[in-house]
Amino acid sequence: MPHEIYALQNVAAHLGIATSQWGAWDNMNPELKQTFIDLAAPYLAQYAGEALDNLLQSYKGAFPYSIPLGPPDWSLGKINGVFTFEIPSSIREQIVTSFKEAIKDLLREIVRLDNYNDYQGDELLGILINL
Repeated sequence: MPHEIYALQNVAAHLGIATSQWGAWDNMNPELKQTFIDLAAPYLAQYAGEALDNLLQSYKGAFPYSIPLGPPDWSLGKINGVFTFEIPSSIREQIVTSFKEAIKDLLREIVRLDNYNDYQGDELLGILINL
């Protein structure tokens, strides 16, 4: 299991053994990979969506302005104010929802394509040849 391999990697790294070539996911069968990603993808997408929402909430600001009415020698006054800007919450929610769905789909496609590459390469090659 990958968690056991990661635990062994941590121990080996503390002992000074190189572990960068260890593949924790290499020996998983495709069904286990698919089950894992089906369970993990919604949670990963939720956390990524929360991070994006926090980032988008931080895109707001304000700057003051002063617009004179007429040339400087006229005494018509000025228009003073503060211009504020931010992403509306409805737009932000749409962006975050689309982002979460995209992350879930992307993770599932990565696993699906990896399964094709690792376990069904000959079939995939046959499909491509017949096109």
